[in-house]
Amino acid sequence: MQRNDYTLIFLVLAVGTLAACAGGTWVQPAGSPGRQAGLPYALVAPGTSGSPVISATKNRDRGLRVAGPLGQVQLTIRWPERMAFTTQTIPDSANSLEIQISDSRGNLLAYDLITRPSQGALVTSATMSVAAGTARAITVDAFQAQTPGLGDVPIAQGTASLDVAPSSICAAAVNLVPTAIPTVQGMTPANAGPGTFVTLDGLNFSGNGGPVYVIFGGGATASTPISATSTAVEVSVPSTAITGPISVWADGVPGTPGSGSFSVLSRFQVTPATAAASVSTAVTFAAAGIDTSGQTVADTAVNWTCWLVNGPTDPLASPPPASTLSAGVFTPGATGTYQVQVSSGMAIGTASVTVD
Repeated sequence: MQRNDYTLIFLVLAVGTLAACAGGTWVQPAGSPGRQAGLPYALVAPGTSGSPVISATKNRDRGLRVAGPLGQVQLTIRWPERMAFTTQTIPDSANSLEIQISDSRGNLLAYDLITRPSQGALVTSATMSVAAGTARAITVDAFQAQTPGLGDVPIAQGTASLDVAPSSICAAAVNLVPTAIPTVQGMTPANAGPGTFVTLDGLNFSGNGGPVYVIFGGGATASTPISATSTAVEVSVPSTAITGPISVWADGVPGTPGSGSFSVLSRFQVTPATAAASVSTAVTFAAAGIDTSGQTVADTAVNWTCWLVNGPTDPLASPPPASTLSAGVFTPGATGTYQVQVSSGMAIGTASVTVD
């Protein structure tokens, strides 16, 4: 699994390649009632029959402005592969990209809407024309909808600035930043052995309906949550996890780990390791959790079980009649040799008691 496949929108600006389009104008289809939001416009070259060089949809209050020599902005978009476990800047659920180029005063110079292909290659390209000048601002918004409406909220955004000088080629890259980054704010419990259920609390875990992954220390991945909402996700600790930060990836977006480290328990050290007792005499055991880095972990949540060595060997079986074990305190109800076990998932520790 890769985690360094960052998606960028590459923009290559070839100034002067549309010399024949100098003085080009933005026009509306015949019969359109003026420049209203949402109506299509097309840039056409003088002396042509109206064939568009690029098309655009005006979705802002101000109109598109074209003046002076024009150049081309060539955009190449690599869309993320859905259901693939990669780090990216375009969320999995993105279906369209709104591209706008403005001048230093905020006047809209060019606009285009690029939609994700339904099948085939995940690389698409588009060409936009823009008047030459300095400090051209490029704004890119990613949306879930193929045709975003005026009230739709972007799920990722990015900006860049470049100077457009005649007879030169300029290049810029726009790195999209997701607007909803998964963030871990807490975890319960804060330590556990592999196989134990852990609940993470935080923000933006829903993934816009896409896959949700939980990444443990060492890169171990829990890819099938027991349950998941926008603010909580429950998973089982993977067998290969080690102590370290824990984070949630949703909609292909890498999340922000919690402030603390999640301790993955590997075993328990039980004291005393052996004990002798008589019937009805309590023996108290203590368990110290040891994590994968060899450190002792305090405040561990554990399960205690016991059984007769010559009796049922299932650690999950009930204690022999009249024998009790609670929070490490064992009170035998009959003679024999007992095994006492403490566990958290696959992390275990044992001790033995001989009762005369």
